[in-house]
Amino acid sequence: MFQLLAVLLIAIGGYRVTDLHGLFGIHALPVLMQYVVTVLFVTAVINAYNLVDGVDGLAGGISLIAAIAFSIIFYFSGDMLFCALSTILAASIFGFLNFNFHPAKIFMGDTGSLMLGFLLAIFGIRMLSIPEHILETLKISNPFSLLVGFLFLPVFDTIRVFSIRMTKGHSPFRADRRHLHHLLQKNNLNSIGICIAMYATTILFLVFSWIFQPLNTTLIVVLLFSFAVALAETLTIAHLVRSRKRLEKAAQNIDAYKKSNQFIKHLLNA
Repeated sequence: MFQLLAVLLIAIGGYRVTDLHGLFGIHALPVLMQYVVTVLFVTAVINAYNLVDGVDGLAGGISLIAAIAFSIIFYFSGDMLFCALSTILAASIFGFLNFNFHPAKIFMGDTGSLMLGFLLAIFGIRMLSIPEHILETLKISNPFSLLVGFLFLPVFDTIRVFSIRMTKGHSPFRADRRHLHHLLQKNNLNSIGICIAMYATTILFLVFSWIFQPLNTTLIVVLLFSFAVALAETLTIAHLVRSRKRLEKAAQNIDAYKKSNQFIKHLLNA
């Protein structure tokens, strides 16, 4: 309820998604749809950053990368107010991460992760409103594809986990261990390794969206989604292979134990 209230306040204040820049063939949105899309977009990003906060330093590091990217875009577009806001956010996260890496001394909790998602979503909406002539000087042909790249990883992870839960007949909000950071953990990565892998993937998506922004927006989203699905399935298969090997090894140990036990009984009977 309070998330919706917060989003409606900023939407009424003028910060709305007004154009999808060709996503699914949609460009300019009527006013009512601007409110609907803005509410869906901001609440999705808010909760995505909350759900990705499962490992020390993870949500903060991913947010730091996005905040720095927004700061650079706002600086070169001449939007000094939002450049200052995104820079302050980046600096705050940077100071926080000093105490949040494993083993963490402090935690951001839901309040921190929800606020990060909210601010980054607002920065994204602001980036979409940069005038076209300024975008041309920055060689940005598709700001929406950049926005997708900036925020893609947490949103994809949330969509993926929710989809799996619902296909299994469970509530999408039911807690489990299916997030990407859980898959990395199951593949024997520690907290720092998980953070490095997720940071690198976030930067990869960001660079990908920048390089391929001249392409159709829908195509960019499909390519990013396909790559992310392939990554998640690779991690899942790797975990299953490791699990099978562990089971086979355990079975061999049990079989060896039984044989040795039978041998000892045979010796005692003899």
